Amino acid sequence: MIEERRIIEEHFAGCDGLGYSRFLELGAHNGRLYSLTAGLVDAGWSGVQVEPDPLAFLELRANHGDNESLSLVNAAVTPFGGVRQFWSELNDGQQSTLVQRHSETLGKPYYRPHWVNSLSVAGLLAA
Repeated sequence: MIEERRIIEEHFAGCDGLGYSRFLELGAHNGRLYSLTAGLVDAGWSGVQVEPDPLAFLELRANHGDNESLSLVNAAVTPFGGVRQFWSELNDGQQSTLVQRHSETLGKPYYRPHWVNSLSVAGLLAA
């Protein structure tokens, strides 16, 4: 993740003056750890950070809830929206999935299942 974040920050460096200063991050986690857009936020970009895991979203809101340039969304993004079963890892919640068989690859004790709200892409853009 660190290398991907560096590439993003280098690629978009100086773009804010060109009108390219807004982002969408799906799976924002807590907005700092593992975040691919943390450097953009630090550089003053605005954007939407989407995180379905309720515990990670609480951390995201604690880290960025006072930033008026950001919209924080506690939902998964799916083709049709609605309420979906969701599995997130017990360790730090960074790995997660909407697909049960993916959660089973590491064994059920590794993931916690719960239900989350989901939005379609159209619903997310309309929010």
